[in-house]
Amino acid sequence: MAGLPKPVAKRHPRRVNAPQNADEKGGTAGAKGRRKPTVYIVGFRCRSLDDDNFRGGLKHLRDSISERIGLDDHETQINWVYSQVKVDLKSAEGTLVKIEI
Repeated sequence: MAGLPKPVAKRHPRRVNAPQNADEKGGTAGAKGRRKPTVYIVGFRCRSLDDDNFRGGLKHLRDSISERIGLDDHETQINWVYSQVKVDLKSAEGTLVKIEI
């Protein structure tokens, strides 16, 4: 047929397989030279809690932190350090988080 353009074959972009242990950030999980993040959580309370109740009360915070870092919250991927400090005033109660990556 005269006047019609010749069809052009479409090429699909070449797919490159990512390494099996690649994480969402483009790095590789467990790569040498990569330090595990350490998260320090300090609770300031008038009355200290036993350790399992303190940690259990921080579960939502822990989940949020690990999601923001981009890692699962398993003990093997993030170092979690918990401590409590006794304060005298109710208004001084709170939680301090320090993240070292």
